[in-house]
Amino acid sequence: MDFLQVEQAFVSHSKTFIAELMPSYPIYVPLLPDEAQQSISQIHPNFERVCQLLCNEGFEADNYLDIFDGGAVLTAELDRLKTVEHSRVYPVEIQASLPAQASLQLLSNDRLAGFAATFARVAVVDGVAFLNPDAAKGLGVASGDAVRVAGLQQA
Repeated sequence: MDFLQVEQAFVSHSKTFIAELMPSYPIYVPLLPDEAQQSISQIHPNFERVCQLLCNEGFEADNYLDIFDGGAVLTAELDRLKTVEHSRVYPVEIQASLPAQASLQLLSNDRLAGFAATFARVAVVDGVAFLNPDAAKGLGVASGDAVRVAGLQQA
């Protein structure tokens, strides 16, 4: 079976399950076709921009290869990602009409279960994030809850 067939057949299982289908013995690179050998750890042209964005954010290639496509595996420490480092958490106040200094920002609620994120207009005034009702509803927050606000950066 090729990867897409396996993924479709076992869609309800985790990728760990699919990884367990791989051989437990080493794959000897010299035995692979030349084309496969040359593609190991190479970034596919369709992924170059995404890889650049992730690396700019703080992800790094490690010593592992993706078992499905042979590409580099990117990892990062969550607290060291630029967006997380430069974001702040504020209590929410919901208002239909936002202060004049409201601007488009990346917002998320501050929950693991029920996580939601969006781009929305927000004004941070005196340590309070003012959101309109639609943005609050999308994030699943009410007045007094916390939101994480991250400024939009040019890549």
